[in-house]
Amino acid sequence: MAHREDAPNAPAGGVDGVPVGKVASIVLHVGRQYRASEKAVVERVLGRRPGVRLVEANPVAQTATVTFDTAQTSVAELRRCVQ
Repeated sequence: MAHREDAPNAPAGGVDGVPVGKVASIVLHVGRQYRASEKAVVERVLGRRPGVRLVEANPVAQTATVTFDTAQTSVAELRRCVQ
C-alpha cells in the first residue's frame, strides 16, 4: 500500500489514514537536502526509527521514500524526524 503525504484521498485506517499493522510506503518532503552527505544523514535518521525497513532519499526532488511497518511507527513520527 502506498501513501503519499500530499494525497487528499488517502485510505481510511490508522493515523494519517495508513492502516495499523501493515507495511506502507510514503514519500516525505525533506527539504534543504542539497548535498550527497545530507542524503546519507536523512537516510540514517529515518532508517533508525523502529519499523523502518527501507529509506531512499532523493536530493534532487528533496524527498525521501520510506517503507515502514505501521504497527511500529507512524507518518507523523517520520515527518517529525525530518523537520
